Amino acid sequence: MKKFINYFLMLFLLPVMIISVASCGGDDDDDDDSDSDDLIGIWTVSDAALEITIDGEDFIQWFIDNLGITEAEAEVELEDFSFDVTGTITFNADGTYSSNFSGDSESGTWALVGSTLTLTEAGETSGDQLQVVSLNSSTLVLGFDESDFDDFDDDGTDEALVISLELTFTK
Repeated sequence: MKKFINYFLMLFLLPVMIISVASCGGDDDDDDDSDSDDLIGIWTVSDAALEITIDGEDFIQWFIDNLGITEAEAEVELEDFSFDVTGTITFNADGTYSSNFSGDSESGTWALVGSTLTLTEAGETSGDQLQVVSLNSSTLVLGFDESDFDDFDDDGTDEALVISLELTFTK
């Protein structure tokens, strides 16, 4: 079980979530100028909140209920995947961005339409979109959800995994 969790979270969760913040693609409709003005500048990650559910149940509780492990054992499993997100992203007035998250640097273009922020990495044509949870001149909160189905407990039935990441940035 530990091998599966380590494999899944290290190969799927962390890279998908962090890279999605730094390299997403898509929509180029008109921007809302007031929100776009607030977005311009250098933003530093100040907090990261991660929530994982399986079939709508908290990750730890699901492991307790379905795999018969104790809460302490489940918490140890989850601790193996704790991580610190560090870095910055710079949004320029010309619609370009550059970022450096945990040592990975990227650049490209950005578009803000309503509450959807789309980042398109240089050389890419598509990607994910981020939800702008809140934005003002000093704080930016971005949210990202990823879903997958897999038979995590080997019972022949796929379970729904939902991973939600919310990153808070300050200017």
